[in-house]
Amino acid sequence: EGHIARKFGRWLKERFNLTENENPKEWRAFHDAQESLESSSIRCRGVIAASTSDENIVRENILYLIRLSLERSDLLMPCYRACEHAAVARGYSKLENLFAQEREFLLQEFWGLGIQLSCIPLLVSSPPTVRSLLRIVPSQALPWQQQQGQQEKRHQTGTPTGTDHMEASSLSIDFDRLEEDSASQFALANASSLIPLIVLESSKFKAGHEALEENDIESGWSDSAFKHLEDASVMIAGGKSDGDISNLLKTHLQDIYALFVPILEDSPEEDSETYLYEDDEEEEERQATRDLIRKKAFYSLGCLKLVISEEITTRQAAKVCHLVVREILRLQGRQVSFGKHRLPGSAFLSAINHVAENLSTSKEKDGRGGLFESAGSSTTECILDSKRWLDEAMTQAQERNSWQVVECVCDQSCKEIEKTKDQMGFVIHVLLGILLESRYEKLRPSVLSTLQDITRAMMSETSTIQWSDAQNISTMNELLLALVHTHEECQEKLLRSCLGNWRRAQKGARRSMGLLHVKHRQSNDGGDVWGWDEDSPSNSEELSPSSIKLSEMSSALEKGDTGEHSHHIKTMVKVYDLIEFILLKSPSKANAAL
Repeated sequence: EGHIARKFGRWLKERFNLTENENPKEWRAFHDAQESLESSSIRCRGVIAASTSDENIVRENILYLIRLSLERSDLLMPCYRACEHAAVARGYSKLENLFAQEREFLLQEFWGLGIQLSCIPLLVSSPPTVRSLLRIVPSQALPWQQQQGQQEKRHQTGTPTGTDHMEASSLSIDFDRLEEDSASQFALANASSLIPLIVLESSKFKAGHEALEENDIESGWSDSAFKHLEDASVMIAGGKSDGDISNLLKTHLQDIYALFVPILEDSPEEDSETYLYEDDEEEEERQATRDLIRKKAFYSLGCLKLVISEEITTRQAAKVCHLVVREILRLQGRQVSFGKHRLPGSAFLSAINHVAENLSTSKEKDGRGGLFESAGSSTTECILDSKRWLDEAMTQAQERNSWQVVECVCDQSCKEIEKTKDQMGFVIHVLLGILLESRYEKLRPSVLSTLQDITRAMMSETSTIQWSDAQNISTMNELLLALVHTHEECQEKLLRSCLGNWRRAQKGARRSMGLLHVKHRQSNDGGDVWGWDEDSPSNSEELSPSSIKLSEMSSALEKGDTGEHSHHIKTMVKVYDLIEFILLKSPSKANAAL
């Protein structure tokens, strides 16, 4: 900040021959113009982040504002306002929810910029604190940024300053302590993401090295990563001794494996169709990033064994396998990425398979249970966790990503229907809960596709499900009732919208004729020629689907705009197909039972 101020002062002196002592008013006017320009630029960054549909542009602008708030603390308040505007415009209720969604990305960027854990910007570590400061500090600049300069000016001129007035009003805040406590709370709350990323940076492997010598691995951690680990140990465990660091890593061993195993299981063949690039350079950059991250993960596991013995690691990993599976599924829903490379969904499923084969000591590994049971968890536990993450989603993008996790669990259970048939009733119950909830109406076509796959697997000729069991019959009856209810709800919304659009179009056509008498009115959509009483109770009742005439319904569906309700149409078609399969096309043994 001092460098910028001195440079700006030299420019004013050279260009306009202005000095602060000789021309105080002109000097202040130029500085006010500078502050106005900076504030406008910051607001523009926030508007761009709020308006764009490109996630990379959002991240670029948010990261710029965070860095600016760190380098120019007097601009913390404008940066906070711009970030909060972007967060609310993108569907988040608060700024901290946006930072929580981008947590892994921000931490990677902080390590790349050389920002220590204890120096994480206050804007990221505690947005509620900045929000509170915005209420009690009226100016855009925080007092600790102006205090030293104001005190020097007071001693030179003998005049009171804004800080003096603030001190006179008994406003006393220890901002150094505030930033330190905020960083500690941030580390404690985000330890599950923080510790694995620190371990990932632990090896001395750098880009461009094809391999490391054996003595490089034995020599220990990189200095920067170990510094991060010491800071995290002090903030989370209260000390940085070897025992504290070892206990910290053992406590978060499930988080480390949950990040590292998908990275190591990621292969170019699995995500070849995930990315469609227009040029080869971008694809080569992504592949290079993927290879670099895999090598770093491999050598970082070697560094981890220098802190925790392999025997303890193996024994501890077997105890927390169910937590590893849960964290792997959570990371899949968060769409974890490194640079331009995003880990594909197949890598997470392969990671769970790796956990089942190499880490788990579950009794279900003999083949009687499914994949999740073999990995120490269960289909019921995984579907419940996935549903909880879906309910916690705030934006449509989060809903889609969380739904992919639910879909992944259901697809895997469907493939292993003979091993998980006892849990499929609960899986269907959870899916029906999603189907009947109005906030997920745009997910209904996907939910119905998953239900159809599960139903086909349960009713196949090779299935050993006993349809004489009352529980299975009850599940199918619950499914049929939910399907009929969903079809009626979508039909009512579609007809109501199309009829309203059609009647508004008819009214607009009549109004375009002015005061000319209309001899042949094709429909009585309420009111006179101008339709002043269109909002009267009698006319609102006419929009009820039960009172729609067949001719009006046909015209509404033909001429009405159904584009915005395309998901309702897809839902109705899929509901019909599923009911038809269950009642008419299912195998005879299941059909007879139903």
